[in-house]
Amino acid sequence: MTDDDAAYVAFMAKHAAFYADRIAAGRLIDPATARGMGQYTKILGPYGLGWDGEDCIGRTQFARAPDGDWVSFNELPLATCEAMWARADEIEAENAKSRDDFDFL
Repeated sequence: MTDDDAAYVAFMAKHAAFYADRIAAGRLIDPATARGMGQYTKILGPYGLGWDGEDCIGRTQFARAPDGDWVSFNELPLATCEAMWARADEIEAENAKSRDDFDFL
C-alpha cells in the first residue's frame, strides 16, 4: 500500500459515519421525485470534507429527495442511479422537442 493509499484509508475511516449517512439517505431517494444536479468536484472527495489526495477534478452527479441532503451517485443504489439517468435523458429529450426545429438537410 502506498502512502496515498494509506492516507485515503485513514480519511475514509475518519469520515465513515458521514459516508454511512449518505448511503442511508441514498437508499431513501425515490428517483421519480428526486432532484438531480452535476457539479465539478474532486473525484475522491465530492463532499469537500478535506481530502487532500489526488487533485483529479471531474463532474460528479448528485441526487436528493425533495427535502433531503445531496447524495453523490457513488453512494446511491445502482437501480436508483439508472433511474435517475433515464429520467435525465427523458427531460433532455423533452427540452429538445420544445426548441425550434430547424431542418438542416
